[in-house]
Order: sequence, then structure tokens, then C-alpha cells
Amino acid sequence: MTNSSDILFKEVVQGNRAAFDALFKLYYPSLLAYSMRFLTKEDSENIVQDVMLYLWENRRTLKINNLQNYLFTSVRNKALTQLNHGSVKQRVHAEMINSLFKSYSFNEIAILEVTERMEKTLGSIQKEYREAFELNRFYNKSYKEIADIKNISPKTVDYRIQQALQALKKSLNDYLKKN
Repeated sequence: MTNSSDILFKEVVQGNRAAFDALFKLYYPSLLAYSMRFLTKEDSENIVQDVMLYLWENRRTLKINNLQNYLFTSVRNKALTQLNHGSVKQRVHAEMINSLFKSYSFNEIAILEVTERMEKTLGSIQKEYREAFELNRFYNKSYKEIADIKNISPKTVDYRIQQALQALKKSLNDYLKKN
């Protein structure tokens, strides 16, 4: 934290609304830009506002050693959580059917079964594997971008995606019939 951030945050803890407004204006642009690496602008705006509101509402009970790290980590975690919820699941299933099975044929009943099996498989694999897979396949993030987001190496990203693909292939093997 910079000296001005330290001073502002101490004032925020005491309930100084003007200090909070100044802190908000100081961090909002960089937090928004960071969140937009993961999500749309609208979703990013909501997440940054939620994090800042949480900071204000819990200012007396939060134990923060480094405000900047706290804010960026909170925004990243909320963004990743949002990626794993809501309409993402519907999009994930549709995209998986389109991208994974272009070279395969199946009847319409099997498509429903495959969708259910994929959902179950994705829900059962390690969170790290699923997140890397979804970021790459459904959000078109490169291995390097995912590595930066997750603070891991691109080789680790590759490994996680390969593990997710292996789990999906094993789970869906009996549905796949070559043309």
C-alpha cells in the first residue's frame, strides 16, 4: 500500500466517507481493467463495486495488511466465481457439444445423455482442471493468459487442460462413434 492508501484506509476504518470515495476513485480504474481480463465490462463493474462496498461495510472488522493485494485478490476471486456460475454452464454445454463432437455422430436422445454426462464429469473433476479447461475452451483464453490469471506456469495450464480432456474422453467414450 502506498502512503496515501494507508492514510485513506485508516480514515475509512474510522467511517470517513470522503476518504472511502477517494480510495474508490484511486483503485476503481485499475480494478475494473483487471476484472475485464476475465469478464465483460458490465460484470466487471458490478464485481468491483461489490468488493468496494464490502470493504466499506466491513471496514471495522477486516484485518488487511496490504489493501492493494486484498482488493485485487477479491476482484479476481469474485470474477472466477462468476465464471463458474449462472449462464456459463449452459454455454459450456453447448460449446462442448459443438467443439468436441464435430467429427462424431449421434442421435438426439444421446445428445441429452451426453450433456448430462458432461455436466457430471465437469462437476466431478478437480476445480483447477475445470477452470483451466473452461477458460481456454469457452472464453478463448490462451495458456499464457490463463497462467497469468491463475499465477501458474503455462505448462501447468496445459497439464490441467489435458487432465480435463482425459476425464471427458473417458466419461464419454461409449457415446463416441466415428463417422
